[in-house]
Amino acid sequence: MSDQAGAPGGGFWADAAGERALDRYSTLINMIDDGIYQLDAEGRFVAVNDTIVELTGYSREDLLGEHASLVLIDEDVSRIQHEIVRRLTDDRQNEAIEFTALTVDGNTIPCELEMHLLVENRTFQGSIGVVRDITERKQAERELRQERDLVKGIVETSPIGIAVIDADGEVTFANERAEEIYGRSRDELGGFSHDDPRWDLVNENGEPLETGEAPFDRVVTEEEAIYNQVLGLRKPSGERVWLAVNGAPQQNEDDELEQAVFAFEDVTEQRENERKLEKSERRYRTLVENFPNGSVGMFDEDMRYTAVGGQLLKTLDMEPEDRIGSTIHELHPDSLVEQIEPYFQGALEGEADTFEIEFGSRHLHAHALPVRDAKDEVFAGMIVVWDVTERKDRERELERNKEQFETLFEVIPVGVVVAEADGEIIEANDTAHTIWGGDVFDADSIEEYDQYPVRWANSGEPVPPEEMTLARVVDGEEVTEPDIFEIDTADGKRRIIRAEGMPIRDKTGKVTRGVVTLSDITERKEAQRQLAESERLYRTLAEHFPNGTVGVYDHDLRYTLAAGEKVGDPAPSAEEVEGTRMPELYPDDAVADLEPLFRTAIEDGETGTIETEVVGRDWRVWATPLRDADGEIYAGLSFAQDITERKEHERELERALDLLERTERIADVGGWEIDPQTQDVFWTDHIFELLEVHTDEEPPLDEALDMYHEADKPIVEEAVEDALASGDPFDIEVRLRTAATDEIRWLRLQGAPETVGDKVVSFRGAAQDITERKQREQRLKELIDKLEESNERLEQFAYAASHDLQEPLRMVSSYLQLLENRYADDLDEDAQDFIEFAVDGADRMRNMIEGLLQYSRVETRGDNFESVELDAVVADVCDDLQVRIKETDTEITADSLPRVDGDEGQLRQVFQNLLDNAIEYSGDEPPKVDISAERNGAKWVISVSDEGIGIEPKDADRVFEVFQSLHTPDEHSGTGVGLALCERIVERHGGDIWIDSVPGEGTTFSFTLPVASGQKR
Repeated sequence: MSDQAGAPGGGFWADAAGERALDRYSTLINMIDDGIYQLDAEGRFVAVNDTIVELTGYSREDLLGEHASLVLIDEDVSRIQHEIVRRLTDDRQNEAIEFTALTVDGNTIPCELEMHLLVENRTFQGSIGVVRDITERKQAERELRQERDLVKGIVETSPIGIAVIDADGEVTFANERAEEIYGRSRDELGGFSHDDPRWDLVNENGEPLETGEAPFDRVVTEEEAIYNQVLGLRKPSGERVWLAVNGAPQQNEDDELEQAVFAFEDVTEQRENERKLEKSERRYRTLVENFPNGSVGMFDEDMRYTAVGGQLLKTLDMEPEDRIGSTIHELHPDSLVEQIEPYFQGALEGEADTFEIEFGSRHLHAHALPVRDAKDEVFAGMIVVWDVTERKDRERELERNKEQFETLFEVIPVGVVVAEADGEIIEANDTAHTIWGGDVFDADSIEEYDQYPVRWANSGEPVPPEEMTLARVVDGEEVTEPDIFEIDTADGKRRIIRAEGMPIRDKTGKVTRGVVTLSDITERKEAQRQLAESERLYRTLAEHFPNGTVGVYDHDLRYTLAAGEKVGDPAPSAEEVEGTRMPELYPDDAVADLEPLFRTAIEDGETGTIETEVVGRDWRVWATPLRDADGEIYAGLSFAQDITERKEHERELERALDLLERTERIADVGGWEIDPQTQDVFWTDHIFELLEVHTDEEPPLDEALDMYHEADKPIVEEAVEDALASGDPFDIEVRLRTAATDEIRWLRLQGAPETVGDKVVSFRGAAQDITERKQREQRLKELIDKLEESNERLEQFAYAASHDLQEPLRMVSSYLQLLENRYADDLDEDAQDFIEFAVDGADRMRNMIEGLLQYSRVETRGDNFESVELDAVVADVCDDLQVRIKETDTEITADSLPRVDGDEGQLRQVFQNLLDNAIEYSGDEPPKVDISAERNGAKWVISVSDEGIGIEPKDADRVFEVFQSLHTPDEHSGTGVGLALCERIVERHGGDIWIDSVPGEGTTFSFTLPVASGQKR
């Protein structure tokens, strides 16, 4: 310090003087986060920065001139004075001192001091110090100690054995449980390697472990954790212990194996029933924070250092003179410049920022900040750097320890719950949450443990909170004899758990925390319960064996057990059977059937079955060997079931099959089957008769297909192939030639594949002779063709007749009108009436002929079907009828009508006729007409409803006949063709038309039209 303070020429800010230098120093002192002070030789403050003021709570004026003891506790005053004397003697300047700062309000703050003595001409002039608040570091150290104590408590109280093996394969750690399992003390284990022959390791089958199978070898080779490796080892006593082993490697920073941690559980008694995961690791967490020595640099707008200084330069073996006057581009490699240049530039632009970089082997924490003059203008930049390498190393170590602890905490195959001394639960691992069915560990005190439904497993009595394992542990009790509880979990399950625990104490023996481990033993308890239940079940099954008997017999065929529903009635009783040899119980013919069966089971180990008759009943008997754990036959087991009724059912089935065969003949239907694998064909007898094939000549599939008519054979082949490929049924009608007479016959052929998954496993069907039906259909078709031809001639005649009658009618009507016009004055009133009647009759005749023409032209003169909007059609019709609608004050309402496929002109005629009809027959009130539509599958149902005079039900069909009118011309005008024409048009569109009417209330005409193409069906 004294050397730097007195260095000439290139020293700190050697190029500045006066006020400008003072500005620089002031900026440096107040921008640094640490407290900086200077004391004179008497220990009085002569300078402090803002951080010292904020730290102590005193103002700068209060501190300057005061002795440093103002902010120190008494013991630190004398300690620091002794340290100054010691440093003056041995000249050690760089060791940090921890002390406690005393604030203005009496509080204390833990701090770290880096003190530098000012000596000039061998005379002590005072000191300069850098003070750091280390409150957070102290807190981290306390937490680290607590974590270590917690890990140690978990490891030592764990019911799981834990061992650590280093990279050389030597055992370096084992907990108490491991000592118990191994049967060796920790000192003895320290002399063991992982492959020591004294372990006598075998795999779960009892065979010696092969090279590379040992847990340590697997962890090293696979470089990852192993789980639940079951193996056996030999204790010093000679006892074989079976373990379930979990292990995980731990690498150092260079990813090299440092050690392996193994957790193992003694599964000797239950290794076949339980696979318990055992893992444990030591958990270490280190939180170390240290603010190291640093350096300071000033740079100009060219990023050229104008001043450099600080202890970090000495650490890095650098001289300030070598750096002053050089730019960062000249001093540092390009990769480093790319990282730091943005921060340097930001400082010159007035922005302060923090960053971290790697410099050589050191990790540096840096502040880049602007330096301003008295006018608050930036004239330079400053870089303040601290060496945080040790802190980073400690952080990495802390992270490794944290990972170790978390790995142990989470992979250990038991639940772990940790509570404070007052009972507050502060931590629980995933296994504990799984056992309890959720995150339930939120109790803040022992009293709140009453929220957990816990009962003693042996009695079912509730466990008071103060008697629960965790409560007793935080009270200081070591629970090494496990508590067995029954609990109701948060997810609604009931479990049996085993709980053990140990208190964690501080150096004074005071309990600071409690740790409890939980093991779910529900499956083991359930297995015990199921075993007892199974024994009861099998005993009950034997005693109530349905419709038969169960017997156990020895090598002499002597029964040792007899049970079942039929024992005693009709079979002999258990008292008669047990202790008696089988040949002595039954008649000779039954013994002749049973003895070979029984001996084959007990002597040859084969299971067999026979049917025999005993005590007047039919029985099916099975015999099978009973073996011990070594596979040796020690007895035989027989089952006998009364099948008397089944035999009777089989006889009834034979009669039913015979009846089915007779029915096939009557219905002229035969059955067939094709094997999907072999393509073999199977026919019933009636198929042979239909095809005129002998029953001993059942052909293969190819030949069977050849019997079909050459035009229909491809249809059959395609149907069969598609069905076998897709699994879909088919129903076709085809022709074939009979084998004997070569007669052409029609068959209705149906097939239904049976599938399992996507595979056809069977393919059956029926064939029915439909030759007579086809002949009838052919005759009917010929008749229909003749009728259609006749109808066509009739339509042509009606068209010609009605067309030819038009001209004479027009002539009659014209001459009558001419007679009326010329001789009106000469005719009397009767003659006038006669002429009017004749003209009216001619007009009505012309209208009827016009209607007949339209009727006859529906099929021949209609347009092709296209998409028609019915809303537009109805609107056009209303326009055409608007004069009559206004005259009659008609009210027409219509729903939104659909789009259909049809002849727009003919559909307009239908709506015009129906609306005209509704207006005509409206009665005395103004007509009211409603038009609606309703979807019915692939058709629309259109309805035209009125509130008119209605129609009698007996006349509902007559209204659609040509020239049929229900009223006289004087009552209502009309030709009697309009509704018939509507029916003809609707039929052309593939629809139906009908009437629903109530006399005096109104009529609804409904008709169907096809949905337009493209609309969803």
